[in-house]
Amino acid sequence: MDSSIFEVYALRYAMHEGRKASENFLFHEDQHSSPMPLSFYLWAIKGLGRTVVVDTGFDESMARKRGRTFLHSPKDLLSDIGIKAEDVTDVIITHMHYDHCGNLGLFPKAKYHIQEAEMAYCTGRSMTYSLLRRPFESKNIKDAIDCLFQDRLIVHDGDVDLGDGIRLHNVGGHTKGMQIVSIPTQRGNIVLASDAAHFWENINLRSPFPIVVDVQQMFAAYDVMECLADGPFHVIPGHDPKVLEIFPRLPNNADIAILHAEPVENHGLSPIAKGGNKEAATVSRIAIVGMGPRGISVLEKLIKYIEEVSLDGQEVEIMMIDPGPCGEGAHSSDQHEDLLINTVASQISIFGLNSLVNGAHGPSLTEWARQAGYRRIGNRYRISNSGEGEAISDADYLPRRLLGQYLGWAFEQMTRSLPERIQIRHIRRRVFDLRKIDDETFLLELDEGTQLLANYIVLATGHGTRSPTETDLKYQSFASTAENINPSAAYYRSPYPTENLATIHERACVAIQGLGLTAYDVISSLTSARGGWFRETKDRLEYIPSGNEPRILLVSRNCLPFAARGINQKGLTGSHQAAFFTLKSVDSLRHTAIVARGSPRLNYEHEVLPLIKLEMAYAYRLALQDGKVDPAEFVPSDEECEAIDRLLDPLAYEKFSSLEHFRDYFRRQVEEDLRHACLGNLTSPVKAAADVLRDTREALRAAVEFGGLTPSSHRVFVESFVPTANRISFGPPKQRNAELLALMEAGVLSVAGGPGNEIELDRERGQFCIVSRLGKEPARDYADVLISARLDVYSPLTDSSPLSNNLLASGIARPYLNGDYHPGGLDISQDLKVIDSKGCVHDRLWAIGIPIEGPHFYTHALPRSSKASRFSLDAEQCALQIVEVLSRRHASPSVKNQMEEEHKKKHQLQPARTEEATKKIA
Repeated sequence: MDSSIFEVYALRYAMHEGRKASENFLFHEDQHSSPMPLSFYLWAIKGLGRTVVVDTGFDESMARKRGRTFLHSPKDLLSDIGIKAEDVTDVIITHMHYDHCGNLGLFPKAKYHIQEAEMAYCTGRSMTYSLLRRPFESKNIKDAIDCLFQDRLIVHDGDVDLGDGIRLHNVGGHTKGMQIVSIPTQRGNIVLASDAAHFWENINLRSPFPIVVDVQQMFAAYDVMECLADGPFHVIPGHDPKVLEIFPRLPNNADIAILHAEPVENHGLSPIAKGGNKEAATVSRIAIVGMGPRGISVLEKLIKYIEEVSLDGQEVEIMMIDPGPCGEGAHSSDQHEDLLINTVASQISIFGLNSLVNGAHGPSLTEWARQAGYRRIGNRYRISNSGEGEAISDADYLPRRLLGQYLGWAFEQMTRSLPERIQIRHIRRRVFDLRKIDDETFLLELDEGTQLLANYIVLATGHGTRSPTETDLKYQSFASTAENINPSAAYYRSPYPTENLATIHERACVAIQGLGLTAYDVISSLTSARGGWFRETKDRLEYIPSGNEPRILLVSRNCLPFAARGINQKGLTGSHQAAFFTLKSVDSLRHTAIVARGSPRLNYEHEVLPLIKLEMAYAYRLALQDGKVDPAEFVPSDEECEAIDRLLDPLAYEKFSSLEHFRDYFRRQVEEDLRHACLGNLTSPVKAAADVLRDTREALRAAVEFGGLTPSSHRVFVESFVPTANRISFGPPKQRNAELLALMEAGVLSVAGGPGNEIELDRERGQFCIVSRLGKEPARDYADVLISARLDVYSPLTDSSPLSNNLLASGIARPYLNGDYHPGGLDISQDLKVIDSKGCVHDRLWAIGIPIEGPHFYTHALPRSSKASRFSLDAEQCALQIVEVLSRRHASPSVKNQMEEEHKKKHQLQPARTEEATKKIA
């Protein structure tokens, strides 16, 4: 016998003849009252020296109690096919209804396999409802619990492989933990549906049996079974008498059907299998997981390209899975208006080149806000029909809530006129897990248990939240204990949503850990969002407290302020024209590295950073000399080199005698930086140099991405250069730093700690203690509340979402590694396809944006108006590949073969991981 082949039998032990057809369908408008009896089965699997029984049936006494016709003892039926009940070692319980688990005592040596959700269902709150518990028997549940305490009940959580190709699939629907069984046989893979489908007609008519807990899961189960089955009549329903008419029967017992044999009759039924019904054959399903900016960008490209190709009648359903409104993502339209974007709004556009909206390109954020009637009134943005306030300029930084509204509007425009062949569905849930059913199908499990099938998936999940670290747990535990001494004690491992900060008492002292853009959100939430306001005086900005502000302390590892964005003097699409750090220069470095070392990988510190600093010095001089510098003759002076070094690492040139000394330095740094920001990014040499890090982003990507750096220097790049670049080049609008000075002047905010500070836990006071050791004696500041104000770098190893955990646990995905260094992100191929734990590229699973920050660099930037961007190009690449596969399915045989060969060449097996490397990142 082939190692992949089993014999499978259906054994009918009882009947219920009095059943009418209308009683067997939830939606029975077209059903009549003619007889449609139920048959009761258990099933047996034999082969490879194994015997597995599926369900146990009930006994004669239960048949009398329930009014059923008892035909055979299940034990006798098993004996007829050579199985002794006392020798059976594995029994699968598909669910706990009385007719499927009433003979647990028949198999004294068996281990019983059941879903955890089923045990929770039949022993939990659901059983307080008489209607739900009607198909259950308390004795059966007690017997199962006895088996549990005898170590004979194996409780599974989800799909599981029992070995040799026998698999359990948790589908729910009929009950919470309903599971089906797929088995390889000589005629292909067959599926024992049990009560996931009582009759073949339940599936064909898409009308479930009336006993059902979740109708949507029931429909999804039909899709799963059709995908698992390998041919006509490979799905075996749980109660259909026609099973014994369609399949050959055992010569010595007409109540035993041989399911591994070919059918002998079809009785006019449609053969249920993959592609067996019209819907399965003509609908391709695409799932976009995460419908923030990247999700709607992929959607727009899909709509555009699907409309342009011929799919021979194929329909496409696009499932948009996100608990929030489509488009907004992290930019909620409900957040406080004081939270600003940190890019000039006129440079932001969700619409790439050749957009579906308005032809060549859709409106930018600024253009949309003007069209919607928004004007600047004081320091607020309001819709004004009376002309009050000022028109929004190209230099305005708008509230993030307006960005959320803009993205939501963009989604509505993209989907306003869909082609007939495209259907879209917004599913407001989170994806909990996804599993591969076959080469063309994935199953997605949602957070409330619903299951969906998709042929193509794009992961665009955006920002995540880290799982609690040891430090998080330590601080959280301390705060919980300290509440007994200090009622204001609290720890926030994330400030989002900022509405949560409203519970902080105005008399508390709050330490904000981190000085990046997230810290500015926290500061606004604790000051102006609580009623305080800023007013312009003759020479400075002044803060007028409301009295509801807590005292605020700023602290970070280096305690350096983030530099403000310089006034934009380059126009909407302008940028620094690089002369030294270019794509060409990166290619030249690689060629030199190959010749010198036999490897294309670059050393960031010794090869890449010098070019970056040279480019920054060149921009610095351009600002000083009004753009009149010949790059061919440019050699940076000692003063220019020092200016760039001071910009990148100012603390290397400073020593502080006390915390007060550092606070004075901090204030001067903010004041001097504001002066340069007001000069503009072409006039100020400092801002011109800092802007190089933004404007040469493509050269940086060419140097870094997909293992472009040596592993050790990649670590230096991520852990040293990236934070520095964020501080000097990707900071807040200058308004924010002016507000920072005003808050310091008002006594609301101060700097605590200084470089090298430590946070200690004062258990006697119930407070966090920030210790600075800059002077001879340590300086201490105390805070009731500590807020960790930093955006988490995405890593599947540390992300708190169940989806990330399950992707790794199942091997669907693996963390990206450069040698033994994990900079973050999922591992992907060059064309954005997810790579599994064995190094195989998924043909129909893509990831874009934040989840691939690791193999990619700087994925979180929104696209700029009228410019090609990584954001739009990635979305286009995913959409084009999906449409290519859709087209390939409908091409002529010769064209299809050619496309398949080209496809194979593009997707070779990726390098396998060494065990040592995998252990290091774990």
